[in-house]
Amino acid sequence: MQVANTCWLRRFYPKTSVPAAPDDYPVNFRSVKDVYRWPNMFLEKAASCFGVKWVAQRLRRWKWELSTAFSGVGCAESAAISLAAAAKAFLKKHLTSNVRGTNHVQLSFACEIDGACQRVLRSTYGHCVFCDITKLNMTKNSSFCITHQKMCPIQHKLDDPTRPVCVDFSLMGQRKKQHGPSYATHKAFYDAVRKSNWSLVFIENVTEYQEQLVQQELGKPWCILSCRLDPRVLGMGCARARVFMVAYRTDKLVWDAPFGLNELVECLRGRVVMTAKDYYYMDLPRVKLSDANERNLADYNSESRKLQFPDLNQYAKNGRGRGETVDNALPTLTTTSGRLFSQAHHRFLHPDEMLASHALPISKDQGKACRAPTLELDKVPYTSKVHMAGNAINIPTIGSVMLAAALAFQPVQKP
Repeated sequence: MQVANTCWLRRFYPKTSVPAAPDDYPVNFRSVKDVYRWPNMFLEKAASCFGVKWVAQRLRRWKWELSTAFSGVGCAESAAISLAAAAKAFLKKHLTSNVRGTNHVQLSFACEIDGACQRVLRSTYGHCVFCDITKLNMTKNSSFCITHQKMCPIQHKLDDPTRPVCVDFSLMGQRKKQHGPSYATHKAFYDAVRKSNWSLVFIENVTEYQEQLVQQELGKPWCILSCRLDPRVLGMGCARARVFMVAYRTDKLVWDAPFGLNELVECLRGRVVMTAKDYYYMDLPRVKLSDANERNLADYNSESRKLQFPDLNQYAKNGRGRGETVDNALPTLTTTSGRLFSQAHHRFLHPDEMLASHALPISKDQGKACRAPTLELDKVPYTSKVHMAGNAINIPTIGSVMLAAALAFQPVQKP
């Protein structure tokens, strides 16, 4: 416990640009169930910082038509839908005027190459799903849609939250950056942005992804804002440091708010009381380990820092062993995190628990709490769920950046 206490003396979590909440800060979340309340909580926190009247005025004008690329299982869609529902409830609570007709977010299309993710997207959200970003021609009026099995119009009027493939910028991909094998998809995406009518683009990636690269690819009149954020900053008990960039056209939008991007996120912070243990919330039986896993676990237990949640897909002996962070948070999940073992529960973290660590709604109760569609995962294999969770965006983190953009951006006034 002493290690966890000393960790809070650190002003920033690794690779972040927003300070960690001090020890006297209020707690945002105490359980996985609590995390699904993030949209209402964030709006109330923003209102307490900047005033109910100002937040309500900005929310009344907020409207996005949402397209996503590198869409995964629809993390950006889920965050935007949840935030829109919370905004409607906030306006109904604080305004006497009728807000029934308010539709803050309309889904346009997703673009995703993975077959399992495509099935989840089309069955969960029902909007158009296109396949390959390198074959999506934004200058044409239509493309083949997987959802409707026909040529569908490409709507690209306003906004695009996306996450270009991160492997070339990650340690696993040897950080080859622009020289990596998947960077062609980045080039195709930025080419699509330049040819579209989008005025606002959200970009999520590993923290090594640089603003200068995005600015170079987009050119003028695009401007880039950024925030390096970890879920622990917002009060969750899991690590996933990522950079969130907000690119906008300066001839169409202006940032008009009494705060910067990092300052808005800072007002949403919460003290962390959750740990890795809280994410093993399902009532599941103990598992019998294979001989190889037993030997690997013994190697982990022989080390000076005995991990309580070792990743048995990584070998302790070769120096690549990993587990919970020094402050006992769930480690950053990857596509190979299918054997994150709890010594107390004597089982692996279930893929549904992995997805829930990102606040993706995988049950009806969770969907009801965050007011977003429950992911349709009935026919998705175990290993595919692990892969999905390893590639997912943490919902409250992207949600906090979306909230900042929804409140701050205003159209450029034409003379």
